[in-house]
Amino acid sequence: MSSFFVAGGNLAPDAPCYVLRQADDALRAALQAREFSYVLDTRQVGKSSLMVRAAAQLRRDQVRVAILDLTGVGQNVSPEQWYSGLLAQLGAAIELEDALEDFCDSHPQLGPAQRFFAAIRDVALAAAPSPLTLFVDEIDAVRSLPFPTDEFFAGVRACYNRRSDDPELKRLTICLLGSATPDSLVRDARVTPFNIGQRIVPTDFTLLEARPLAEGFGDGGMHAIERILYWTDGHPYLTQRLCQAVAEVGHCDNGSVDRAVARLFFHESAREEETNLSFVQRRVLEGGDDVTALLDLYRRARRREIKEEPGSPLGAILKLSGIVRSVRGQLRVRNRIYARVFDEAWINRSIPDGERRRQRAAFLRGLLPTATVGLVGLAATGLLTFRSINAEKEATRSLNEVRRREQQWKQALEELANERASHSSADATLRQLAEDRLKFAQEENLELRQRLGIAPETDLRLR
Repeated sequence: MSSFFVAGGNLAPDAPCYVLRQADDALRAALQAREFSYVLDTRQVGKSSLMVRAAAQLRRDQVRVAILDLTGVGQNVSPEQWYSGLLAQLGAAIELEDALEDFCDSHPQLGPAQRFFAAIRDVALAAAPSPLTLFVDEIDAVRSLPFPTDEFFAGVRACYNRRSDDPELKRLTICLLGSATPDSLVRDARVTPFNIGQRIVPTDFTLLEARPLAEGFGDGGMHAIERILYWTDGHPYLTQRLCQAVAEVGHCDNGSVDRAVARLFFHESAREEETNLSFVQRRVLEGGDDVTALLDLYRRARRREIKEEPGSPLGAILKLSGIVRSVRGQLRVRNRIYARVFDEAWINRSIPDGERRRQRAAFLRGLLPTATVGLVGLAATGLLTFRSINAEKEATRSLNEVRRREQQWKQALEELANERASHSSADATLRQLAEDRLKFAQEENLELRQRLGIAPETDLRLR
C-alpha cells in the first residue's frame, strides 16, 4: 500500500495519510478569528499541506480564499511586475481578473505597493460581503528579489492597524508561510507585522498523532509506526518517506524498517541525492558567514551542551535548516537519522580547510608538552582509566536510554487516558502496545539497575 503514503509535495485535504497536529487546530482557530498568522519553519515539515487543508475548511465555511505563491511571480522583475503578478493570482482565485486589472490601470498615480493593497480593499473586498483570506506561500522568496519588500510587510501590518477605523478590513485575513525568520524578511523592525500576529508552529508527529499512518500497513501497522518514529522522531517528510519505503517491501517488522532506513539515508551519496538531507546540508554549510562557528554550535548540540539563546542568529540558522529543534529550552539534534548522517566525521570534513588546519596546529602545540611530561604516568594508568571511563559512559548511556523509553510510554498512556472516549480498534491496539512497552521498559530498567549495582530504593526518577 505504498500509494497510501505521500512523500514530498502538498497532501490533498482528504489524503488518508494526512496527520492532524496541534498546528491544524491553532491555524484554524486563528483564521476563524480573522487574526493575522504566520507559519515560518524549515522545509518539508508540512507547512503547505497545513495551508491547503485550512483553505479547504474555509471554503466549506463560505470564506473566499486565494493562495498567492511567490515562486510563481518570478525573481527578475520590477516592483510593478511583482505586485501585478500577485494581483493576477488573486484575481484568478476569486474570479476578479478584469476588475483588478481595470483598477490598476485607472490608478497610475499610486505606487505598486499602495495600488496592490488599495485593489484588495476597493475591489476584492467590495465585490462580495463574504470574508476573504489570503495565504501568501513561499514568503522567503522575497529575499531573492532585486528590490526591498518592506513596503509589502508594512502594508500587511497597516491592514490590521486600520481595522478600528475601517470595518471593511475586518473581513480580510492574511497568513504568511515560508522557510525564513522574521528578521530575515523585514529590514525595518518598525514595519514588521510579525510582532502583532500569531505564530503557528508545525511540530513533528507524536505517536498518538501518527495513528492514521498505521492504516497503510494493515495488521501490525502500529508496531511499524513505532519503529519508524524511533528513527524519524516524527519528522513529517522523513516519516512519510520511510513509511512509503517499508510499505513497498511488504513487511513491517523492525528489521524491515531498519533496512529501509539504511537503504534510503545511510549510503555514501545520500547527503547529495536524498532531497531532505541535501537541503539540510546545504542550509547548514551555506547558511551564514561563519560556517565554523555554526558547525561548532551544532557539535555542542549533539553533545547536549547548549541552551537555546533567544535571538541567536546561529541558533536560528540551525533551526531553520531543520537539523536541530528546541527541546525544553535546549537545542537538540532533531532525530536519529540526522544524528547518524550529520555526525562528528561530517562536521570535521565540513570545517573550512584553513580553520581545520589552525585547530589541528593549536591542538598539537598543546599536546606535545603535555605528552612529554605525562607519558610515564599515562602508560602506567591509562588503560585502566580508559576502560573505567568508557564503562561508566556506556552504563550511563544505557540507563538514560532505558529511562527515556519508560518515560515515552508513560506519557503515551497518559495522553490516551486524557483523550476523549474512543473505542476504535486503533485506539485499543495503541493502548495495549503502550502498556506492553511500558512494562518491558520498567523490567529493563530494573534489570539494568541490578547489573550496575544500584539499589532499588535509589531515586532514579525520569528526567
